[in-house]
Amino acid sequence: MISVSALSIYPVKSLGGVELQSVRLDRFGFAGDRRWMVVNEDRRFLSQRELAQMALIAAELTEEGLRLGSGGQSLSVPRPQASAPQLRVQVWEDSVSARDAGSEAADWLSELLGRRCQLVY
Repeated sequence: MISVSALSIYPVKSLGGVELQSVRLDRFGFAGDRRWMVVNEDRRFLSQRELAQMALIAAELTEEGLRLGSGGQSLSVPRPQASAPQLRVQVWEDSVSARDAGSEAADWLSELLGRRCQLVY
């Protein structure tokens, strides 16, 4: 017999997760799960394997996009518009299309993580 003991999503790949009581499914799996990602200057994804402090950054989905938080600081990030720059980013061996979430998010995350990075959707 299979039982589910917990449901969680990770709105931003490798940042903190969100526990749920129920989950919606969409064509990609759990709705809202790993739709955002932090990438380095080479546009390759960053993970807790490289930067353990990523686990200390909370990510919460909002109607407009995302709220990030860490150590009493927070930042609201709107979901990028269709007109936002489109980038090719690397996740493992896959190259995927993503939209830049803007310089404010990039600066905020870069400061917390101690290296230049950017947030993409």
